[in-house]
Amino acid sequence: DYSIDYGVANNMGAGTDTSYTEAIIYENTISEVNRWNFYNTLTDTSIVAKDELLLSSLQARSAYIRGNLFLFTEMSNHPTNQVDSFSLSYDPDNLLGDDNIYSLYLRTIKIKADTTRGESMIIPCAFDIEELVKEAEKNNSDELKFRINYAYSFGKDSASINWKSSDVFTIDLSGKDK
Repeated sequence: DYSIDYGVANNMGAGTDTSYTEAIIYENTISEVNRWNFYNTLTDTSIVAKDELLLSSLQARSAYIRGNLFLFTEMSNHPTNQVDSFSLSYDPDNLLGDDNIYSLYLRTIKIKADTTRGESMIIPCAFDIEELVKEAEKNNSDELKFRINYAYSFGKDSASINWKSSDVFTIDLSGKDK
């Protein structure tokens, strides 16, 4: 599903720009995928952040490459030159059900506006979740399961968010698929 050319400078690590990774995912060359913040402290999901944006969907496809989770977000009516930031947060002490499913929250904030006409866009983004993976391995788990909640609509008062949840993502930690 993906390949990484470690001969490309930014994929080599030491002394290079590690704020993004260049990868070929699902046969599409993605030259730069920004790496965004991943917090092990849950943000306040009951309020709307300043300049918060809504996602129309989160694609089911994803990739886990060397500690990085690649997600594909969809936004409708998104101006081409608008600049956004993404963040992912969770409460490490709050697991769902007997399957120990983490509930991660994806937020999108507009950083720089663009007044041109918008269109539907798929925006790939990456998050360094290596610490979460290590925590699961430390607990002798063969897999890491999580779902991603994303802001889908604002409440009637425009001061609250309606969250939509993805299906459960599973990362195999047993070594069988490595």
